[in-house]
Amino acid sequence: MRRIVWVRTLRKNTAAGNFPKIIVGIAVMSLFVTMFHRLLWRPLYTFAEARLRLD
Repeated sequence: MRRIVWVRTLRKNTAAGNFPKIIVGIAVMSLFVTMFHRLLWRPLYTFAEARLRLD
């Protein structure tokens, strides 16, 4: 299987003990997850809450 490049980079930096790059990698992943939630899941949840009510 082909691995994702940023995961491989984070793993190499962790093994090397490069803490500034580890922190940047974690921050970028956190930002990605937060933006994914705000741009995709929150609007879908709002849509489902308004349109798919069982009342």
